[in-house]
Amino acid sequence: MKFYKSNIKNHKTTYLTKITHFIVFFPILIGTFLRFFKLDWGNGHHFHPDEYHLVISANQIDFPEQMHPHLFSYGSTTVYLIYFSKVILNILFNYDPSLFIVGRFFSATFSTLSLFVIYLIAKHIFNKPTPVFLITAVSALTPGIIQQAHFATPESAISFWMLLGLYFSIKYLNKPNLKNVALSGISTSLAMATKITSILTLPGPLISFCYKHIREKKFKKILLSSFIFVFVTVIFYFVAFPYSILDLQGLKHSMNYETAVGKGTQKVFYTRSFENTLPIIFQFTKILIYAIDPVNLILGTIGLVLIIYLFTKNYRKEIGAVYFLIIYFFLSYFLFNSFLYAKWTRFIAPTFPYFAIFSALLISKVNKINKKAGIFLAGLSMTSVIIWGISFFAIYIKPDVRVQATAWAQNNIPANSYILTETGNILEAPLKGNYTKIPFDFYHLDEDPSLQDRLATELVKSDYFIIQSRRMFMDHSEKDFPLTYNFYNKLVNCNLGFEKIKTFTSFPTVPLINISLNDETAEETWSVFDHPVIRIYKKTVNYDEETYKRILNI
Repeated sequence: MKFYKSNIKNHKTTYLTKITHFIVFFPILIGTFLRFFKLDWGNGHHFHPDEYHLVISANQIDFPEQMHPHLFSYGSTTVYLIYFSKVILNILFNYDPSLFIVGRFFSATFSTLSLFVIYLIAKHIFNKPTPVFLITAVSALTPGIIQQAHFATPESAISFWMLLGLYFSIKYLNKPNLKNVALSGISTSLAMATKITSILTLPGPLISFCYKHIREKKFKKILLSSFIFVFVTVIFYFVAFPYSILDLQGLKHSMNYETAVGKGTQKVFYTRSFENTLPIIFQFTKILIYAIDPVNLILGTIGLVLIIYLFTKNYRKEIGAVYFLIIYFFLSYFLFNSFLYAKWTRFIAPTFPYFAIFSALLISKVNKINKKAGIFLAGLSMTSVIIWGISFFAIYIKPDVRVQATAWAQNNIPANSYILTETGNILEAPLKGNYTKIPFDFYHLDEDPSLQDRLATELVKSDYFIIQSRRMFMDHSEKDFPLTYNFYNKLVNCNLGFEKIKTFTSFPTVPLINISLNDETAEETWSVFDHPVIRIYKKTVNYDEETYKRILNI
């Protein structure tokens, strides 16, 4: 009878476990919706410059005669996916799609597939389904991951291939067969072919092979697995990114430029926001606090310390190897990109899912010590990510601010008005209308005397001035760019004869209570592509050129 009861109990536990794991797919479904909804954001206009680079590259491809994408900074995997998707849609359906939308579709697809991989990784870490659910749900709702899924850029694909490489490296510890070796090689190669910096994760699978066999002194297995892994990686890398080898000079030239920009040895106008920024601190205060909800950012950071500690306590066990692989995949990519001069959000975007893992690990350990505290933290974690995720998602429900500004301008700015605005954007609001629009190069105002003279002339002619985003007035300090700083300071203080008459925002908004979360001071690419703040100024006092020069000290 006792044996019979035990069987009933085990059957019940297995049944409940299956039900719980089935429930995990609900956040995946929600995450899928959040990623695919409004892929045509921008109302037919495309405001992300990196999307243009990929589309231009894809338009250069003409199979089989011309396969060189001439784009090394992002690899060719995404370019080929976009191009061949267009070809297939043309052949099968006689449909010529927007390559921007195709690119965004693949970003959303890879981001969704990443949720399944995260789920599988979580199952290897935890025996209980609750933390698995928590990790998947937090990843599904994380704002930074949702945003990257809406951009036709490779970050979502990089994240997927890196997570898949981690998954097969972990799986090898449990099943050390050649299948897992080959699959880890394919994943790693495609990550590298999507973006070359993914080479940072290349040692991960090799670490897995050594961890599994070195204590058993099975050195032949280590060598065999490593050889097959490297062989598969090289072959698939060449297939996916052939011109990185066939055009070594082009690769070298591109990498020299990208490295110089990344390190800050070559200063360009679009990296000025990173001047005098501190590594790690900048990422936490200007990126992660917006891309990850506050609770899971705090719990995840503590969880990172915890997983390092747990590794030191369990380094001889298989779970210790799992911990080490997760730590390695995260830190190798996060630290390298954090210490660059250029600290764009996309540089650390592939590390966002790891905070869900670290957070759930901490909650799981707290739960073992005190169940009430564990339940409280789990509830806090879910509440925070739901609020943060839905609040950010709200920007895709609203009309694009540049479209809003255009509609307002057509109703409120007289035809034939002169509008002075800022160059350096893909498009400037208003996007259409019977106006004379003057995009002015403020990026080089301090160094170019001809621009200084021209500014006074344009101000005389202008009826309106439009600030397109935070890029200019927030990124130019008084010390380094005194003329540019002085112009915006005088503008906002009404010393130039212009008065602010309208502001357009699309901040993340907390549902139900309708509270906006002002994220304009985040790292600039977090907001300027999909929800910038636009400010419109109207001239109320007419000055001549000499007066403007005197006011601006030029």
